[in-house]
Amino acid sequence: MTDARPARLSLVPAPAPCYLCEGPSSPGPDVVLRPTAPGPHTAGPRTVDLCAPCREGRPARGRGDIGPADIAWAMLVHDAAYLHEECTSGRWTPDDDVVRVAGVLARTPWGDITLRPILPTSPRGRLARLLYNLVRVLPYLPEEDPALLPVHRLVDVLATWPARSSGAVGERGGGRHRKPGPTGPTRCTCGTCGPHRPACPPSPQPARHRKPRADDPAPEGTTSLWDKRHRRGAARAHTPAG
Repeated sequence: MTDARPARLSLVPAPAPCYLCEGPSSPGPDVVLRPTAPGPHTAGPRTVDLCAPCREGRPARGRGDIGPADIAWAMLVHDAAYLHEECTSGRWTPDDDVVRVAGVLARTPWGDITLRPILPTSPRGRLARLLYNLVRVLPYLPEEDPALLPVHRLVDVLATWPARSSGAVGERGGGRHRKPGPTGPTRCTCGTCGPHRPACPPSPQPARHRKPRADDPAPEGTTSLWDKRHRRGAARAHTPAG
């Protein structure tokens, strides 16, 4: 006679998340997290779990505790992998400043002393935080360490990114909010060049929506813009009322 009762489900506990990358942890030696600033309201040392890649890649891999360099390395690898995926998938297009800084990183030997002068010139955002964490990690990890492979991949992609072409700026400017100027010959309107000649260049005249400048051309018979203003005002004052 068979038992008709359903089989009892057994619950398997899920592994604790890794403290550095929040992925599933793996069994290994205990790692202690110590407070950076001990105080009356700060928790004491406690044991945390790590995954296998974080155990093997963190700068303090030979020690039994987690230091500030380990946290900086975890943020560095996370940002580098995220930016690499965003860039290769087309969801993020790096600008010229990012490409310039990546080119400097590709040509410069990596070290905390050699890369520190690049920090003030880097654009703000994720790349600036990535460089800051890279400078904090390099005293503990050499440039050729496999733990920095995601950063090398990101720098290779950004350094070879094609620069944006600004395009030729015409006589009327190349802004996005301005209409392009005429590209072909137009009929002349001055009456002396003929109907089949290109239009004569317009004579420079001060714009009517701005104040006159010192380099604006003065009308014939005047010596300065102030003279023009004075004559116009004097003519209006002496004009008899109709």
